[in-house]
Amino acid sequence: MLNWWIAKFGKDIEEVGREYINR
Repeated sequence: MLNWWIAKFGKDIEEVGREYINR
């Protein structure tokens, strides 16, 4: 159950992190 949760959040966090670092 947490597998897809972590996978989904992992991708979201990765994208947000890249945008945050780019700023």
